[in-house]
Amino acid sequence: MPGLETLIPGLAEAEATYRETQLEAFLDVEPSIGGVVLLRGFTPQMHLELEAAGNACVIDGRRPSMADVLQFLWRCSEGFERNAPEKRAMFWQACSLLEFVATVVEIDQYLIRAWKGQPHWSTGGPKSAGVWPAMIVHVVARAYGWPEKTILNTPFRRLWQYMHRILEEKNPDYRHINPDVMKLRADWLIAQNRRN
Repeated sequence: MPGLETLIPGLAEAEATYRETQLEAFLDVEPSIGGVVLLRGFTPQMHLELEAAGNACVIDGRRPSMADVLQFLWRCSEGFERNAPEKRAMFWQACSLLEFVATVVEIDQYLIRAWKGQPHWSTGGPKSAGVWPAMIVHVVARAYGWPEKTILNTPFRRLWQYMHRILEEKNPDYRHINPDVMKLRADWLIAQNRRN
């Protein structure tokens, strides 16, 4: 019987693309925004700071304003520096070349890319009232002995891969799942069931 790669269109390509993006995470490769703004890999620290500032780019259900977009781009940019108002003002001026709607779409794609490899935690409900940053720091610090600051400033795309390895080590039945491949398989199975 032929493998699923020959039966499901796009499956082999989805597998290859996912492997490539997983490797890219260790090269700190991120697409630019509008060909103008170079971003760093999105980290828990960036997310926490932007959420604390009420930035709509990271808060579900809110439509970002131009101020949200500028704040987000500055915090995630390769040129970000704390307490550098002149540098920030020059950066924001350079961002005036960006088209707002296209920029919001690119920011969404950047965030989807950052969260895409997140592990699928076992069901059964939360074991504590803790928040996600504490869980990430606890799991990674316990496994690798890294300090909190290092963990919070490691891009999500790499952290998720470390967490998958930790979960695989703890549970031999755990598998790092490629979400695109799973969707292709599910769609194919639905189509097969409709035929029968």
